[in-house]
Amino acid sequence: MVKIPDEVNAYCRHCKKHTKHKLKKEKKGKTKPNSWGQRQYERVKEGHGSKRRGEKDVMKVNKGGNFRLTCTVCSKSHLRRYDRAKKEPEVGKQ
Repeated sequence: MVKIPDEVNAYCRHCKKHTKHKLKKEKKGKTKPNSWGQRQYERVKEGHGSKRRGEKDVMKVNKGGNFRLTCTVCSKSHLRRYDRAKKEPEVGKQ
């Protein structure tokens, strides 16, 4: 796991200056079965004729992640994307 510090100094769009931000890892939200994207996915998964489109067997080795940065001054938050690394990013002391 790639360690990322609990607090980082980042630019706050609301304060318009660099302030301390707390980091928290974002999780995937709950899927809505009637959303357009989910309906499209179900349609595509059916495949053609008797052949069903299969799921991928191979897992990706490199992981990335979205982190929610919360300003300690104004408590507004925004997302930051950490791109793919050899190990999955994790919030913790460095």
